[in-house]
Amino acid sequence: MTLPYEPAAIPSNEAERILALRNYEILDTPSQAVFDDYTWLASHICQTPVALISLVDHQRQWFKSRVGLTAQESSRDSSFCAHAILQNQVFEIPDTLEDPRFRENPLVKGEPFIRFYAGAPLTSAEGYHIGTLCVIDQKPHKLSDEQKKALQRLSRQVIQQMEVQQLLKERRREEALMGHISEVLTQLAAGNIPADLLQNLTQKMGEILPDIFVAVHFRDHLGQDQMQGHGTPQHSVDFYKRQIAHFIETYTPHKVPSRIRYEPAYSPILLHIGENIVGGISLASTNQRRLEKSERFLQPLLSSISSLLMSYRKALSQQQTYQNQRLQLQALQSLNDIASLPELDLKAQIQKSLILGCQYFDVKLGVIIENTPQKKVFAAYTQSQKEEPLALNALPPETFTIPETFSPYFSTTAEGLHLALPLEIDEQILGALHFLCPPTNATSLGDTDTEFLRLFARWIASTWSRYIHQQQGKKNEELLEKAGEIAQVGGWEVDLKAGVPIWSAQTRALHEVPEDFVPDMETAINFYTPENRPVIKALIEDAIEKGSTWDVEMPLITAKNNLIWVRSAGETIVENGKTVRLFGVFQDITRRKENERIKEAFISTMNHELRTPLTSIAGALSMLRNPKIPATPDTTQKLFDIATKNTARLTELINDLLDIEKIAAGAMRFQTRVLAITPLIEEAIQQLSPFAAEYNSRYQFKKPQRTPHYLLVDPLRFNQVLNNLLSNAAKFSPPHSTITLTLTQEKNKDQNWLCITVCNPGPGIPEPFHDQVFNRFMQVDNTDSRSQGGTGLGLAISKELTEAMGGTIAFTSNAERTCFSLRFPEVRAPETYTTTTLAQAREPRYKTRILFIEDDSDLAQVVSEQCQELAHFAFAGTLQEARQSLKENVYDLLLLDLVLPDGSGFKLLPEIKRLNPPPEVVVLSAIELNAAQRSLVNEALVKSRFTPEAFVAWLHDKLATYQKTGD
Repeated sequence: MTLPYEPAAIPSNEAERILALRNYEILDTPSQAVFDDYTWLASHICQTPVALISLVDHQRQWFKSRVGLTAQESSRDSSFCAHAILQNQVFEIPDTLEDPRFRENPLVKGEPFIRFYAGAPLTSAEGYHIGTLCVIDQKPHKLSDEQKKALQRLSRQVIQQMEVQQLLKERRREEALMGHISEVLTQLAAGNIPADLLQNLTQKMGEILPDIFVAVHFRDHLGQDQMQGHGTPQHSVDFYKRQIAHFIETYTPHKVPSRIRYEPAYSPILLHIGENIVGGISLASTNQRRLEKSERFLQPLLSSISSLLMSYRKALSQQQTYQNQRLQLQALQSLNDIASLPELDLKAQIQKSLILGCQYFDVKLGVIIENTPQKKVFAAYTQSQKEEPLALNALPPETFTIPETFSPYFSTTAEGLHLALPLEIDEQILGALHFLCPPTNATSLGDTDTEFLRLFARWIASTWSRYIHQQQGKKNEELLEKAGEIAQVGGWEVDLKAGVPIWSAQTRALHEVPEDFVPDMETAINFYTPENRPVIKALIEDAIEKGSTWDVEMPLITAKNNLIWVRSAGETIVENGKTVRLFGVFQDITRRKENERIKEAFISTMNHELRTPLTSIAGALSMLRNPKIPATPDTTQKLFDIATKNTARLTELINDLLDIEKIAAGAMRFQTRVLAITPLIEEAIQQLSPFAAEYNSRYQFKKPQRTPHYLLVDPLRFNQVLNNLLSNAAKFSPPHSTITLTLTQEKNKDQNWLCITVCNPGPGIPEPFHDQVFNRFMQVDNTDSRSQGGTGLGLAISKELTEAMGGTIAFTSNAERTCFSLRFPEVRAPETYTTTTLAQAREPRYKTRILFIEDDSDLAQVVSEQCQELAHFAFAGTLQEARQSLKENVYDLLLLDLVLPDGSGFKLLPEIKRLNPPPEVVVLSAIELNAAQRSLVNEALVKSRFTPEAFVAWLHDKLATYQKTGD
């Protein structure tokens, strides 16, 4: 059928264009204000009553936003935008009645009676025209050049907004997958192993990667290969397995295996932790670009997926081990039941245990012989007692020997598999245990069964010597109880016939009840918190009805109303299909739970605090390198300021972590001096004033009236403490606040004290948090969305540093303000110098010769530019260069880095000591020295603690010291 108008031609890249359009996932979505703003601007700028954001699909054009038009979509055949997407510039029709392509178009002859049309193509990031930003009028019209440029700019903003929204969708999908992984990891940590873990994981990944076939390959703890796929496979299952197997076989760390391109597109990804491969992912698609995009999307998640599969493998292995241990536990419990039967004498108990052992190992014959020259049989059992005399007499005499080793002895004879183990206790060999299995069903034993065999033999030996070593048995029981106290583990059991729980002494201690306390089932359950009572009650009922076990962790309220966390585990004894006894253990895990809470809070905090400045630094540096951003001085300075500010913040965070580690290890070093306190406070205020200005606040220092006061502190650490208090005060004050610092003297007959108080207005610290203010990793708000950042270490470090310098720190807080106070002993003024003497001490020392041994050329250049006038500097970047300089020159001072390209800087120390005279050695390195290392050098500086300005000041002081001592 011939149309009276001319439809637009189909673009040559139509399939790719449609795929690019659908990648934005915007078709048939609700209207959004941000896009409506663009159409309103287009209508306003072009002075037209109608403006549209039109997306051209297979058979239609669909309007994401519209001004002056009610229709949501129209046919592509009659679409003006279908013509516009064939152009790279604005497509304009001043008068449709004058254009033969459109004068008969139904949109011209009928609603909306288009006489004028102009459309700027919406071009995707890949270069495909997926639609237009167009304007329409019902009368002839023509856009000016400025209006066309504006329309093109707006079209680029529309695409940019679509890109942003798509990125947000991908981020939410990534977060959804990470949430799923975290949820599964939590289940695994709790001992719950989802049976459909691989299926759910591939389904989640498939939902995130539409139109992509995703398969997860996994080798479980037993070495069995598993593959779970989601989506439409592009190849056979064997193909994916072969490709992943090939990649695993050819995997070499730090080397990417060669890939072969397939049609349809295929990409294998290995999942590994370090050099340990835990699985793989197969991606397949009919579109190579979509596949590459999906692979890039998965890259940040590979580590988490690898960790999940590793945890899953460990959980499966632990589950198998647990099941084996459970069987062993039941067997051992049966042995205990045998020992508790009062009607059985010693020999009868051992005879019954031998029967149990034969049944557990599924063997034909079990024999216990005494350690006597005659090798007398103490007990024997065969599957048919009638065969016992014949079976024993038919075996050669040398069969029943005492093994010389204390490990299970295995041998395969004509009679079958032979297991032998000495029965030994307290270094006394009582006899030997032998099991024999006929050749028809002889099998080897695994590690778990071998271990149980040792336990079984130990039990028999213990029972055998029970009466001989009764006192020793009591002592062992006391030691076992003591071990329970140390581990805070108590036992319990319930005979369901009697219905009365029996608690061990440690269990009563955990519940904080008297030693004569006798619980019943109801009171035992009521110790749990109200919300957990139904849970534990259901577990007990399930155990009674089904013989099931439990192992849970939950809070418990003791008799003294203390809240603790306990691990409660329970097992069952079933006789004739009916549960007759429950038994288990209690363990106090309060400290572990608290440590887990602190660890989770710390990880969450550090994840937020470290990522934020790193993101800002990376963003600023990326913008500096972006040729599309004009490199004006103002823009460059702002980006440098952002990078510098966040570098300082990152350095502060890392220093906090290093400080708390050194404090915990007792390795923090102090260099104390007698200093005037007022200049220290003024210096801190000067440093932090720009920081306070960012919060629209200021500092006010109320100086004392009388002569200067002095205290004995490490100036660097004192400044660190005061900076922490000042920065906290600025962060937690309302805008336009005045933060006051006061210095007062507290007189005492034995010792005068100087008190520095920092007060800021604000809501104060919540009362429940007062006891935790100085604890490590503690913050009032520990969430990632908190208004103020930080690691929660600042006040803890401040307290440690203050007390190490002989001071104290305290605080008061109410609804109106918070005050932190530092108190230090006041000391006498130090020796003073005249103005002339001090000026002479600060003069540059041209005769001082310094060798700076440092492989960082940038740092060497900074030192050269800022310190060259202070002394004669020479530089060496390696140990070899340093040795040559020391051989040819005499130096007063060596600045030594420890990490050099050809070895440790410490290797130079013996050679330096042999010099005449030996120069002073100061280590300037990123490595913290321990006490033994510090004793080898004159002084040690940490690079992260010294800005260039601070290093210049330190060098001034060092040269002044040389002048004063006459060096």
